[in-house]
Amino acid sequence: MADDDVTPEQLADQIRQLKIEDILLSTVSTLGQLESPTFAHDDLNRTQAVGAIDPARLNVNGGSIAFGGPFGATGARLVLMLANEMERRGVELGLAAVCGAGGLGCAIVLERG
Repeated sequence: MADDDVTPEQLADQIRQLKIEDILLSTVSTLGQLESPTFAHDDLNRTQAVGAIDPARLNVNGGSIAFGGPFGATGARLVLMLANEMERRGVELGLAAVCGAGGLGCAIVLERG
């Protein structure tokens, strides 16, 4: 996805251009929001909604509740599980997202090299 000489801003721009169909495995839990044009505009600074996610590619090994929701370690565990599943299935791109207290959240796009 990125060359060695790509700045963080350029990498962020490349990630913003990804379509949901480009992500082969994901661990996202806010499905309704991804289809909402209002959420896309107001919260993601996008001109259109991200779109629907194929349930067969979502939380393929369960989310944080499925493995006990280890406080403070959910993000690390989701990323590790995603990386292992990407290797097992031989897929190139994956997405993990986790919520945080007070409405915070973060996401990571993984690429197998």
